[in-house]
Formats: sequence, structure tokens, C-alpha cells
Amino acid sequence: MEHANKKTLESYESGFEQYIENTPQYRGPVIEDWLEKSTAGLSVDAKILEIGSAHGQDAKIVESGGYYVEKTDATAGFVAILQKSDPEARVLDVLTDDLPDGYDLVLSNAVLLHFNDSETRLAAAKIFDALKPGGVFSFTLKQGEGESWQNNKGMAPRYFNFWSENDITTLLGEIGYTNLNSWTDTAKGSDATWIMVLAQKPQDFIV
Repeated sequence: MEHANKKTLESYESGFEQYIENTPQYRGPVIEDWLEKSTAGLSVDAKILEIGSAHGQDAKIVESGGYYVEKTDATAGFVAILQKSDPEARVLDVLTDDLPDGYDLVLSNAVLLHFNDSETRLAAAKIFDALKPGGVFSFTLKQGEGESWQNNKGMAPRYFNFWSENDITTLLGEIGYTNLNSWTDTAKGSDATWIMVLAQKPQDFIV
């Protein structure tokens, strides 16, 4: 699957309007529950980074709780939309760009599922470095086996990599994450089973 991520980004860049049109605007209880668990115990001044904000649905839910989310996406089309309400939104590719540090929480919904195994490890390691000690990386993947190309939502084909809970939590443990909390859920009307993961950088981590 050489250059799969590049082709997937091109599909988003050319099809972000179709993505928005064909993605339900109501996020539903599965995502709302995951976001609630992600922010549990955080003060409203927590430093939060979202990787893959798309047009800002998840950030809007989090910010309704009084937080501010740094919104980023690797797709310039999405960022242009985000900047209409948040001029600080910016283009960020977690695989190729440097990440700032000092975050209490990094969120990423349905982004790592577009990365192959080595890219997933790279992204998770970079996010580990970007977290404060005690900070949390919270993300979602699709459960399954293998990899595939899908051309749903009226878009050009996008690459998907599927995971099991055991495989992704093992990878995170090898990087150094602790207090791993994962569960699966299925949104109403969906045939996909989602893996929701919260992983913490150790409180006593010393560089």
C-alpha cells in the first residue's frame, strides 16, 4: 500500500465537500460518550489539540463544555472552513509535521484508521512526546482485520487499516503509554464497530 496516505489525503482534498454533505451532522451517543470520557477531570483551561478536525463537529461538542480546542487538519479545504469560525485553525499533518508539546489532551477521531501499522506507531509516538506527563491521547479506530480501499461518501477511494483492541493497546504500551482504557461500540444504523481508546503518558515521565 505504498503512498496510500498521500492518495487518501488527495481524496479528502478533492472531496471534502462531499464528505461534509454525506456525513451525519448529528454525532450521536457513541461519539458524545467518547468525548465526555476524554475530557473527564480536565480543567477548562486544559491545553487540547485535535488532529483531523475535519469541519469541526467534535471540537464543537468539546467546546460546549467550556474548553478551547486547537483545531487542525491535513486537508486545506477543511481548514479553510474551520478558519471561518476560528482563525487559529491550521493545517497539520501528524506524520510529517513537528508537533508542539505541553498538551493535556490530544483528540483524533477516525484519523489513525487511514494509517498503516508503521504510520500509526509514528503518529502515536509523536503524540506521546507532545503530551504533558499525565496527558491523554484519545482516539478512535475501526475494528476488523487487514486493510482496504473504500470509495463511500461520494469520494475518491480512501485507505483504511483495521485493528483489534489487543493489537492497538499492545502498540501503545510499547511506546510507553499507561492506564490504557479501550472499548468497542457501534453507532445506530452503522455496520462498523468502533474501537475507542484513551491512553495516558505516565504522570512521573521524565525526559
